[in-house]
Amino acid sequence: MRTKQSSGSVPGKGGRPVTARAGLAAIVGVVALVAGVTGIVRPEAAGAAPVAAAVYVANYDADNVLSFPTTANGDVAPTATISPAAPSYPWGSAFDSAGDLWVANYYSGTLVEYTPGQLASSGSPTPAVTISSTDDSLDGPSALAFNSAGDLWVANVYRDTLVEYTPGQLASSGSPTPAVTISATGTSLDEPVALAFDPSGDLWVTNSYDDTLVEYTPGNLSATGSPTPAVTISATGGSLDGAYGLAFDPTGDLWVVDYYSETVVEYTPGDLSATGSPTPAVTISATGGSLDGPVGLTFDASGDLWVENYSGDTLVEYTPGDLSATGSPTPAVTISATGGSLDYPLAMAFGPSGDLWVANFYNSTLVEYTPSDLSASGSPSPAVTISAVSSSIYYPFSVAFDPSGDLWVPNWDDNLVEYTPGELGTGSPTPNVVLASTAGSLDSPDSVVFDSSGDLWASNLDNDTLVEYTPAQLAQSGSPAPAVTISLPGGAYPYGLAFDPSGDLWVSNVNNNTLLEYTPAQLAQGGALVPAVTISSASSSLDAPYGIAFDPSGDLWVSNSDNSTLVEYTPAQLAQGGAPTPAATISSAANSLEDPFGLAFDPSGDLWVSNFDNSTLVEFAPNQLTTGAPTPVATVSGTGTGLDYPAGIAIEAAPASPGGVSATAGDAQVSVSWAPVTGAASYQVFEATSPGGEDYSGTPACTAGLGATSCTV
Repeated sequence: MRTKQSSGSVPGKGGRPVTARAGLAAIVGVVALVAGVTGIVRPEAAGAAPVAAAVYVANYDADNVLSFPTTANGDVAPTATISPAAPSYPWGSAFDSAGDLWVANYYSGTLVEYTPGQLASSGSPTPAVTISSTDDSLDGPSALAFNSAGDLWVANVYRDTLVEYTPGQLASSGSPTPAVTISATGTSLDEPVALAFDPSGDLWVTNSYDDTLVEYTPGNLSATGSPTPAVTISATGGSLDGAYGLAFDPTGDLWVVDYYSETVVEYTPGDLSATGSPTPAVTISATGGSLDGPVGLTFDASGDLWVENYSGDTLVEYTPGDLSATGSPTPAVTISATGGSLDYPLAMAFGPSGDLWVANFYNSTLVEYTPSDLSASGSPSPAVTISAVSSSIYYPFSVAFDPSGDLWVPNWDDNLVEYTPGELGTGSPTPNVVLASTAGSLDSPDSVVFDSSGDLWASNLDNDTLVEYTPAQLAQSGSPAPAVTISLPGGAYPYGLAFDPSGDLWVSNVNNNTLLEYTPAQLAQGGALVPAVTISSASSSLDAPYGIAFDPSGDLWVSNSDNSTLVEYTPAQLAQGGAPTPAATISSAANSLEDPFGLAFDPSGDLWVSNFDNSTLVEFAPNQLTTGAPTPVATVSGTGTGLDYPAGIAIEAAPASPGGVSATAGDAQVSVSWAPVTGAASYQVFEATSPGGEDYSGTPACTAGLGATSCTV
């Protein structure tokens, strides 16, 4: 199973619908009829430009979905990029001089700003400003700090850099180039995770990997470069063991929280005046779980020190008296979680009114505690909870279109999200529907597919199950129990899903190198079933099989991740079972296949493949799909494509021209009918004109569904 790494850190419809109106002299109806529901149809109004076929790609490492036309070849920019909505695993936070709260989103690599008005009540507000990067200037942002001029400094865990944005750059959303970028020299920046300015305007940084504190003077920070820190403080006797948060107290002493040793240590200005390994003036140790994976600290207006415990989901307060000498004092106040109020808290900041804001890493929320909430130990409900605008795209392993042309994405944080065609332009849209897990129904879902009835089937990598959701369950957000659950052999790691022309569901199991078939009757039954057919590997013919797809003739194609091949099985081989030798094996030519993952056939019968390891898409023509090592007819690759460990792919196909359509106009309605097509999906858009030729825009009064033959508006 693939997992993202955290570099050693703790968090490790297209067309133009028109309403028919009384007195219309003519109406042109366009009805797209497609046999089956695995193709994607988005019909256009009569006379409009046709929809081009497109390849949609789930970008595993970039947490987004890209689309490319099927004519793409080379280093081409995607036609659309669907990104996650913020926040996405918030780490650092800081208030600016206007009282706006800025948050660094670790996984999405963005900075977002919330105004006081947005922070006044619970909800999911769209950030006032979102700062992103196109050049990795924000790569695992972990900490924020404003200097006296209002410039925002950001620490990047993945890149080992510090970057500065001016107030002008922060005034509106965009991807500005940082005013200054400070890079490492030696280990001067080694997974930096916290920032603080001292009274002299020097910037102090904690390096979590090599357990050091480093100081940069204003002169060091004045221009892009790799300056040697003015001072480097190293550990002595475990004084810095997993150095994370840091903060200056009112007297100018620097306090540092150590994650691994579960201590808080104090250095005086004298200790910090020169490079060395000074013994801390004070060391505060844990008592009774008071410090449980501590990562952040901040001082309130009274000089009390607040510490957040990442592992323990608590906040603890120490008074100046508690901090006066080395020891293990009992915190004056301990705030515990209630209902997910604290979920791996990773950043704190006091607002202008004295309220404490906490960023929760794992549930991507911001919560506010009032001074009253903080006055005594307990589990108070936050005064305000700010949630993400929507569920993010999070480690997406596949994408699939439903019969209506909506795009579904399974997320590894155990949900499924749907985007309508209108949302598939570049941006961070709020998903139309979010399906969450209930009782483990979604457990790292990695692939989805739709059957002929429009039911969605998902494979769960972590609990080895397949689950089914009906169209009614998919119509709105919630946590519905699956209509059917199929249990697979333990450790199978199911990924690829595909329906054959008979409606049988085929599953690829990555871990045990098998393909399984379940009949419609078995799918209706559910449970722990013996597959109707099992295809096993013959001489590595199946070697970590991920993607599967049926070609127009009913042959099943499989991508083998570990040996970088594509293999084909005929219907006869699939009916027999066993360990047949593939009818064809496609091998790599000059890295054309490198950890191949997603597979999809476009309307021309060309096979598209996503290569996980080298971040490319390749296209093979039908005449190349025989044993050998053909050179792809097209290769989409390069920095401009935005491909970043592409995984599952889906083809959005253009609609065919319909036939057998007729319309009858009345004074107040228009009836449109068409010849029935067995097992077809139907979609309608209308363009209405008056005698003078004017268009009337609006929304169709009815929408026909599967198997329909008429519509009246």
